[in-house]
Amino acid sequence: MHAQSLEEYRSEWNESSANVSDNIRYTSLNPSRISSNSYKNKGVAKLDYTIGRGSYRAVDEGRQSDNLKFYMGGIKNLGKVDVSGFISYRNLQEKDKKWNSTLFLNPDNPFVLCDSVASDATTESFEMGMTASYAWNESWKGGISIGLTLGSLSDQTDPRPKTNTTVLPIYVGAEHRLNSQWALGATAGISFYNSDIAYTLVNTLNSHRYFLMKGMGDYYRISSGDVSGYQRAYKGLNYTGALQLVWEPEHKKYGNFTEVRYTHVSEEATDGGSSYKFYGGDYTSDEWMLQNRFLLSPHRLTRHHLVLTASYHSGKGIWRDQKMMTDTEHGNLVYYETLSKYKIQDDQRMTAGLEYRFERLKDDKQDFFVDALAAFTSSAYNHQLSTGKAKQTSTLLTTQLSAGKFLKIKSAGLDLSVHGGYRIPLNRTYGNGNTRTADEDISAVYTRPQFEYATSGHALIGALAQVAIPLPKKITLGIYISTDFKFYRDKNEYDDTFDGTNRSLSTAGVYLQF
Repeated sequence: MHAQSLEEYRSEWNESSANVSDNIRYTSLNPSRISSNSYKNKGVAKLDYTIGRGSYRAVDEGRQSDNLKFYMGGIKNLGKVDVSGFISYRNLQEKDKKWNSTLFLNPDNPFVLCDSVASDATTESFEMGMTASYAWNESWKGGISIGLTLGSLSDQTDPRPKTNTTVLPIYVGAEHRLNSQWALGATAGISFYNSDIAYTLVNTLNSHRYFLMKGMGDYYRISSGDVSGYQRAYKGLNYTGALQLVWEPEHKKYGNFTEVRYTHVSEEATDGGSSYKFYGGDYTSDEWMLQNRFLLSPHRLTRHHLVLTASYHSGKGIWRDQKMMTDTEHGNLVYYETLSKYKIQDDQRMTAGLEYRFERLKDDKQDFFVDALAAFTSSAYNHQLSTGKAKQTSTLLTTQLSAGKFLKIKSAGLDLSVHGGYRIPLNRTYGNGNTRTADEDISAVYTRPQFEYATSGHALIGALAQVAIPLPKKITLGIYISTDFKFYRDKNEYDDTFDGTNRSLSTAGVYLQF
């Protein structure tokens, strides 16, 4: 978790990057925010390819990644109604992926189903979304946002997982203008999550292990000799509520946007399909988040943004100790009996971030910017063992500095930007949830390297170059390349897997803006 930079919204959203700077409500959860956009009739189609290489990565990520993505979206004003929408397709190829067969599961959920066999995995996802906002009058406006994500993950190496996932988020919101300067808004949302995982074996002579993770390296193991094809179904339901307060004088030389959000997450894993029912873990969490954005634009040539974010997250995982039983009176039907139910893991996280951004404008467009970001994250995980508790904690400080310049070359435009940053662990403590014998302990291949990666110090540098060429009928052709390098900069305190390693992400793409 980190403070969300304004820069992160620029490449993916379809409402034109200029609206990030102009619309003080841009990062709001309230769908009615699109009525406040300055640019209301824009569209873009984009295709890019990203290559990931290097060993400084999470243990459940592939050694190499190749990511093809297509995106098309736009925004349109229809009088009192503003609408925006997008569709996107992604094809991700990963080499040597293992330790996670889930897709779009909440990242704090410890109940992951996985195997330890490295394989070449393919992830495909299709996403679409629509937002509409209606201005009833000068005082009231409301909106709705609906999204749909369909994803699949598979590989061709035994044991072969096949994962199909659906995510459906829905948000509704309204804003009431109290007077010429102040407005109050409210948002409510719900998100449905469904995911099915099925393992199959082609060569049944070899035995494989399915890991039903409980958190911090603790797991329940099932052998393919007992169950050749293992199945799991995740069901999730998230609730979100938010309040917004906007201070925006009519001259718009300055303004302030504040939003408070609350999100409740609930996810349940049930294994066995139609054959039997085994509870794979229940995870719930509650999170409060605050964001405040102050905008100062004393004249048309400069803008100053000051963004403050803070959040508090608390979650818990419930595990059931279960025993396999056989019902001899009903055809030797196999079922699992719950012996006990208890909290096996809890997690807490606090974040705070501060970002300052300066923009210089020319012809109402961004000519130069400097962005500085600092974020603080404190996390704690407690795992229940039969002998007591294991604990992992970390406190991280992340800094980042970015700068960019727009150059006019005849009729074309060239955007250049560079950025660099550093993550520093202020303190951290490692705990191991392993309760097994030495030959079954996965701490050396999973728990320690995962903790080292998540909490280690690293340096980041990157650059972006983008050329925009005007075409007839107000169409712009864009070509862009970007690269990011992340370098491990720590002392191998808990694991030496990442000593001297790095990770690079390089992207090349083309777009049409209309």
